Amino acid sequence: MIFFSEMLDFYKYPDKDVVNELVSGADLVGEVPTTQMLPVKFTPALLTVEALRSQSKLRRPHVEQDYRSSGDAEIDNEVWRQTLEERDKGWLLGPIPFEQIPPDAPVSRRFGLRQRHKVRLIDDFSESSVNQAVTVFETLHTVDIAAATLIFWLRGCKKLQRAAALMVRTFDLSSAYRQVGLSPAGRAFSYTRVFCPATGTWAFFQAQVLPFGAVKSVHSFLRLARAIWWIGTTACLLVWSSFYDDYILFSTPDLVRSSEITAAALFELLGWDYAKDGRKCIPFSYTCEALGVLFNLEESAKGICKLFNTTSRIEEIAAEVERVVQSGHLLQSDAQKLRGRLRFAEAQLYGRMQLAAKDQSWMRIMLLRLDCL
Repeated sequence: MIFFSEMLDFYKYPDKDVVNELVSGADLVGEVPTTQMLPVKFTPALLTVEALRSQSKLRRPHVEQDYRSSGDAEIDNEVWRQTLEERDKGWLLGPIPFEQIPPDAPVSRRFGLRQRHKVRLIDDFSESSVNQAVTVFETLHTVDIAAATLIFWLRGCKKLQRAAALMVRTFDLSSAYRQVGLSPAGRAFSYTRVFCPATGTWAFFQAQVLPFGAVKSVHSFLRLARAIWWIGTTACLLVWSSFYDDYILFSTPDLVRSSEITAAALFELLGWDYAKDGRKCIPFSYTCEALGVLFNLEESAKGICKLFNTTSRIEEIAAEVERVVQSGHLLQSDAQKLRGRLRFAEAQLYGRMQLAAKDQSWMRIMLLRLDCL
């Protein structure tokens, strides 16, 4: 931790308190700390912490009795298997007798979301209203940052009369959220209930690390991810972008091996686990996928870089829309998931090249990278 802090201080990282997320652990309610690095986007809390506790106490009888299977035995069994696996890794504490959970503690429901390659565990911190007790002051890095990086690279190469050809790969942080612990205050709001197929009832657990499904988890993890990105850019002169738990790394063809070794060494040095094999460890190429977005750099030497929604993402959305049309009805939970996917897909349809003044510091860092080639 001291080494990480000293590196950030040496390379003048603006968010001086980011290391506290690792040292003290992350919270799940309250205000998200401002970093002074991102565009302002104020999203106020809808509940105070006190109101959340009062509401949770009133919900208590309903939480204990409202047994809900997913209706899919395969998903139920897989969610239970992964939950016990997380318990064995120390990421969860439990099962906990229900009477040992504080009466005013919110209890969030865990469910499984079937994806192409796996069943993803989701902890619904919106249902328990924990997410409504969070205030946010800034927005997040998106694929726009990677797109703007490419634009800046192409313009810089043209100005400096350098070859513009680029290759790309991603570094995927393994179980990204699970690498960050919760603070004692955060654990007070981290109780979850999981449907146990063997008993047909709830089993209760307490998360010890960032849960997937909490607003604060996203901001806490990405706050740390940006710090790693900063060191990689300023200290290692990497051309990359932090996109949730993926780092999108660009390199000229003659420097791909150097860029790859440098990024891997940085993660090892800072103690972050990343995918070293399998489908999430794909070598440098002129194309790659990251979280439903396809980067095509085959014509980068001509000054053209293309970004698309992946074919599988498009097909999934189209199939879901068709299902809704054919069935003639839409559950609220399904509507929320579909809205999220449509918003994400829509965001890839437009290029954004104009940046606010406070968002241009990373652009100046990229210019340093060009000058050093």
